Amino acid sequence: MKYCTDTNFLLELFHKEFKAHEIFRKINFDKVSFIIPMLVLNETMKILMQRGFAQYTISAFFDTLQMYQKIKFLSADRLTSEEAAKLSFSFSIGTVDAHIAAIAKLENCDSILSKDSDFKILQKYQYVKVQKW
Repeated sequence: MKYCTDTNFLLELFHKEFKAHEIFRKINFDKVSFIIPMLVLNETMKILMQRGFAQYTISAFFDTLQMYQKIKFLSADRLTSEEAAKLSFSFSIGTVDAHIAAIAKLENCDSILSKDSDFKILQKYQYVKVQKW
């Protein structure tokens, strides 16, 4: 199972929310991997800074994630950006969510880990699958 993560999943993982950790722990035992778009990293860091967490604490969290071989951080390339622009325009979704969906699709992810309702329309048209926890 290959997941693409959304910001809310990483925030809950950072805050040690049980169900997010339950999914994350599968990385050690199952054939599970994670794609983390760099825009998600950016958005997660910004929110955590706004909530008053120290830069060191936030960086340590992402350093830990980066140590896992089954976690891949991806920047958007031109193909991804073009796909995201089409999604954002066609379905009236935000740029970050469009990038997440484009990366999930182009990387053949099984689903996006998200509680974000913005992905509902993309799931309705079977562009991506979304898994809540």
